[in-house]
Order: sequence, then C-alpha cells, then structure tokens
Amino acid sequence: MATRKPKPDFEIRMVGPGLRPWVVPISTLSRALQAVQRLLDKRGEEVEEEQDGQDEAGDIRVLHLIGLKSGSAAYSVASDYGDAAVHELRLTGSALNDPLTAEWTPALLSSVENLSKVARSLGCEIEFRLPAVKNVQGEVLAQIGPKSFEDISEHVFARGTTSIYAKLERVGGATKMHCGIRIPSQSRKMVICRVASADLVREMGRYLYEYVVLTGKAEWVRQNWHVRSMYITSIEAPKKGSFVKALDDIHRAGGSAWDEIEDPEEALRTIRGEQKPA
Repeated sequence: MATRKPKPDFEIRMVGPGLRPWVVPISTLSRALQAVQRLLDKRGEEVEEEQDGQDEAGDIRVLHLIGLKSGSAAYSVASDYGDAAVHELRLTGSALNDPLTAEWTPALLSSVENLSKVARSLGCEIEFRLPAVKNVQGEVLAQIGPKSFEDISEHVFARGTTSIYAKLERVGGATKMHCGIRIPSQSRKMVICRVASADLVREMGRYLYEYVVLTGKAEWVRQNWHVRSMYITSIEAPKKGSFVKALDDIHRAGGSAWDEIEDPEEALRTIRGEQKPA
C-alpha cells in the first residue's frame, strides 16, 4: 500500500448557495462517488441493474478521496489511471453538450441520471475540474445539474407502446411490482421493468425462465434501439413456431413508438436478434 499521498487527478465541486463540505450528507456523497466510479469503470456496462453500486475487487479505475476544500463542497480525487479518468470525464462533458451525436452507454446514462438526482437533492451544480494550480481553478471537464438528465432525455430516448419478445428471469417486488427480462439482442444485461399489477406479477410467475411476448410502454436508446426500461401491462406466451409471425403482426399493428423509428425493419431485426443482411 502506498504511504505517500497521491496528487489529485481531478476535483469534484458541488456549487450552490451556502453549500460547504460538511453540509453534504455522507449518504449523498456516497451516491455521487458511486456514480463517478461506475462512469470510469468500463465493466459497469456489463453489471446488471441489481448490482449497481456494489464494490468489486479489482476495479480497473479505483478512485481515492484525498482532500476537502471550503468555499463550496469540493473534493480532490486521485485515480489509479489518472489520464484515463480525465479522458472519460472530458467525454462526458462533450456528451452532455452534444447529446445527439454522443455514444450513450448504460454506464454513462445511469451515472448522469444519478448525479442529476444528487444535484437536485442539494440544489447545486456538480462540476468536474482539473486540479487548481496556484489558487487558479482548473478547466471544467463536465458539469451536471439538477436538470441535466432531463435535458438529454428528449434527444437520447424514444418512448412508446410496443410488444417485445424476452425471457423472464425475475419476478416480484416487496413494495413496487417489477420483473427482470433478458432480450435476445441485448442479452448481456438484464432489463428491469415495472409491472402494472400484482395479478400480472402472479401470472408472470407461471412463465419464469421462459420466453414470452410482453406488451406495455417502453423506453429505447435511440442510438442502438436497445430497450432501457418498460412498464408492462400484459403478457402472452407465444405458440411454438409463431414468434416471427407474432412480431410481424406487432410491426404491422404499429404502436406510437414505431412512428419515431426511421428504419422499422432494422429495429424489428434487432428485437429478433437477427443480423442485418449484407
């Protein structure tokens, strides 16, 4: 273990009226740091939703909180991969400034969403800066405010009513009804969905670990048309051999989401898990 205090690679500054380091609750600071850790740890893209925020041995970009500053809630941070950390934060700033052309990974989206929630709870702006030099503040790498996630959402997501073919892998919920599904074209990550009623949850239990057709309101990432979330209102077990026909029927029937898709045939192939023909 290193005994010498490392030099900071960047600073996290929470800037708002009357905000000081000791005003920020530890739980809130922890949520913010976990969001930054996931943003910088590329393996976060493969971590399923229920594992978010858990520590893993061997993080490739470990962060160390090494200092506090007064005047705002400012925290100096050192990373085991300083240049890579700064690069990722700079890319995040560029993505927020130009959401239409940015590459929105699951890790980046969830980090921006969580940091926006922290900023909203504290009534502040969260700045990521290069370290100060001779009392001169460093360059702003990225800035996230209470409305940052809301502002990018209209550019990043498409929403509408649709049906999808997926494998049910988890059903339940102590307070809110939800389920976990695995979609063939994005099988590396389980998609956590809300379910309309307890009766529907009980019906889903009959088809656990089976492929079904789910209908409801979905949210896609426009860039790759991956389903990010869904509010499920009905379930249907497709008859054997009827999957392609069922999806084609869904496609022809439409739904408000199809109006926003430039290439419906390509989106349908993605849902099926097929490759685009040469």
